[in-house]
Amino acid sequence: MNLTRRGRGLLGLVVVALWMAIAYGARSLNAVMVPALVALAGAAIQVRRVDRPSFERDAPSDGFVDETHTVALDIDAGTPISGVVTDAVDDGIWAPETSQETTLGATDVSYDVTLTRRGPQRLGPATVTVTDVLGLVERTFQYRETDTILAYPEVFEVGGEGFLFDTDDAGLNRDEFDSVREYARGDSLRDVHWKSSAKRPDVDLLVREYHGNDRPDTVHVVAEAADAVHDHASAMATAAASVSLALLDAGVPVALDAPDGSVDGGIGRAQREAVLSLLARTGAGVVPPERRTPADVVITAPEEGEVTVEADGRSVPFDDLAVVSGNATPSAARTRTPRQEVSP
Repeated sequence: MNLTRRGRGLLGLVVVALWMAIAYGARSLNAVMVPALVALAGAAIQVRRVDRPSFERDAPSDGFVDETHTVALDIDAGTPISGVVTDAVDDGIWAPETSQETTLGATDVSYDVTLTRRGPQRLGPATVTVTDVLGLVERTFQYRETDTILAYPEVFEVGGEGFLFDTDDAGLNRDEFDSVREYARGDSLRDVHWKSSAKRPDVDLLVREYHGNDRPDTVHVVAEAADAVHDHASAMATAAASVSLALLDAGVPVALDAPDGSVDGGIGRAQREAVLSLLARTGAGVVPPERRTPADVVITAPEEGEVTVEADGRSVPFDDLAVVSGNATPSAARTRTPRQEVSP
């Protein structure tokens, strides 16, 4: 336990009163010194009897850079008591209200966090400081538990899809309608047959089948970045995430190789999460030649110059493919252009 600034001020007043009592007589000072001592003693007893509050942090799910989420804290001290709750955050998180004065157990505690840097970002550890009703004595409890939010790289809409895959939705023939079947993970919403789905309430959705509608081949994406002082890895991750999600949105299976890991070919929500998670964590570096050589798409963030996307023997700056608002480019834009189904 410790005295607060107010408590130290009151204790100083008691010391002055005691000195004056010794020097000039105690009769006129009892009305000041005795109530002050009683208040300090009562405050110490009140705070001393407080049990360690329970603490639980409800961390938000992973998200993209520049997104804002809410962190909820559940704190119960058994009986309502004044306190200050402080939750530490990593440098890659902007959170202006991580320290809040509240009544523990009687008021919900939460604060907003904005992800400002790609990668794992830590929440915690936290401290809870309880004080008496007069704010004279305080007692601090520390909580070592931490949580992690994974900040995915910025993602931009990708234009000029014909450079990456056939504009006919990855080469699927949509001219010869064949039949309908139940929706499967990874199917494009463009193929949903809404009239048939409405007639079959026992089935979630039905999608059209076309003659020759075989699942397209997996596109192998390789992403590399120069190892330098500048944040080339984040630029590479943004380009690789944008290209990979554009392919997945078109129903094209994607396999990914990056300097710090690989994701086998696949489609659907789980594949999006795996791709984004790898690109959130990967640093700069190169992919082994045996993995790079057979790649369909190679994304490179060189030490100098623009991030490039290479496919079918052509190399295009990523800034020329990305669709952003105004005249900004991915290398200059601070916020990503909203896109449909961008969440994993």
